[in-house]
Amino acid sequence: MSLPEMEALSCRIPDPLKVKLDLPRYRTLMGYPCWNYFRATISGTRAYESGLEACLRLLTFAENHRDSLTKEEYEGHLQRLYLGILDMLDKLDRWEEYALVWDNLRSNTVLVLPQPRRPPSFGMEPFTLRDEGNLIYVHFLWHTAHRRCLIERKLAKLRAGKKLGNLLHSQQEELSDFEIRARWERVKQRMIYAEKVNDLIARVRTAQA
Repeated sequence: MSLPEMEALSCRIPDPLKVKLDLPRYRTLMGYPCWNYFRATISGTRAYESGLEACLRLLTFAENHRDSLTKEEYEGHLQRLYLGILDMLDKLDRWEEYALVWDNLRSNTVLVLPQPRRPPSFGMEPFTLRDEGNLIYVHFLWHTAHRRCLIERKLAKLRAGKKLGNLLHSQQEELSDFEIRARWERVKQRMIYAEKVNDLIARVRTAQA
């Protein structure tokens, strides 16, 4: 695929910091596969500040248009955006804010993930909000609990004045413009591959119908 074609594909992802958001654009960005591509772009280029700003803007849009979204859309989008915000704070090494946001979400939200019953070693019991036998509904932060504990250990080292060493994430300013561009090109190649796979799956399903 040529570079212009790759650029055209990348343009299918609305930039929440540049476009005027409306419901169609919002739904496109929050849906599959655009959300995955958006997150991959942020991580691949280490654009964590922009990613955080984008998640906050999208969260504000979701709250302001709650009545225009289905319950499933609204709650699913909130989970994605809250997790996106936590991930950006983590990558920016803003640990105090991460801990504050995580604890606030844990105490003040009841967004759930349906999960099959698992052994106690999975640590789901403290996060279980509803139990229906073989299916339980856990708080959506369950699978980030290990990260919250790790952040707390980082904070303890920081407060004790210990060297942080490799506990800090690499940031975008450490990359040259060439490196950022090269990383963006790799992300676009993955997007192109995913598009091809999606098209193939769609053709197979159509043939089997």
